[in-house]
Amino acid sequence: MRKILSIYTRLFGLWVLLGFLAAYFFPQIFIMLKPGMDWFFAFTMLGIGIVLNVDELKAVLKTPGIIVLGVLAQYSVMPLLAFLFTKFFLLSNTFSLGLILTGSAPGAMSSNVISYLARADVSYSVSLTTVSTLLSPVLTPFLTFVLARSCFEVNFWTMFLGIIKIVVLPLSVGIFLKMRFKKNYSHLLQYFLQFLLRSLSSYAHLLLH
Repeated sequence: MRKILSIYTRLFGLWVLLGFLAAYFFPQIFIMLKPGMDWFFAFTMLGIGIVLNVDELKAVLKTPGIIVLGVLAQYSVMPLLAFLFTKFFLLSNTFSLGLILTGSAPGAMSSNVISYLARADVSYSVSLTTVSTLLSPVLTPFLTFVLARSCFEVNFWTMFLGIIKIVVLPLSVGIFLKMRFKKNYSHLLQYFLQFLLRSLSSYAHLLLH
């Protein structure tokens, strides 16, 4: 399993490209998955919480200045660039909303994987991802509301509660499980992967039938 996951991680860029091409040329396949998308995302955040190294996070948080700088950059540069791109390229309202929402979202597993592949400071990346994710229930709806309200009616509280439900709660549960079952961490991760694969298999079976 470790070898399989290691190969999968090294080829991360290929999976992203293939996923993009598949979604572009066969969108209906992914539209069928939309009803379960919140659950898939929540499972992802739960997994991130489970694999977080709490000791590394504590070490990085001893120098909070670089975390604050990273969070400020992420929640200022990215949303503003997304907004400027929508104006410069005269994008439609739908594409504008999607780009602004993406620019206002926190970093997730992808940034940590890319940091790992680039041999950067993974601990810092994980710390920055964790802090920005915990702030996302407030900052992501706020930035989307400010920058995209000319395109669509944006409900701040709906987005706020949605992010709490599918991001913060699963992430917190994952961190709790990691700390609670620290001695049996390998078994916990194994059970999580088995449960996730079975859930995906069952959901695919329901869609096909």
